[in-house]
Amino acid sequence: MFTTVEIPDELAGLVLGSRSSLSRAVIEAVAADAYRQGNVTMFQVRTLLGHSSQWETRDFLEARHALPELSADEILQETQAAAPFLR
Repeated sequence: MFTTVEIPDELAGLVLGSRSSLSRAVIEAVAADAYRQGNVTMFQVRTLLGHSSQWETRDFLEARHALPELSADEILQETQAAAPFLR
């Protein structure tokens, strides 16, 4: 799929930031937003972006504030589930 996006030259640098590819920046933004909205899975984001591990994808989503917030109960459940492995 090909899409054309027009960005004024004076804003392109701001949108691009430190990235070397504007198309990569757009794909990353779309992937993070789609995950945030629940439209794609973490595995699908990983595949789309070509990440080598789920941890790379998790770090990517965390940096873009796309991971859901955990409730106190969910944190407690995760802690209890991990406890046997930490001994």
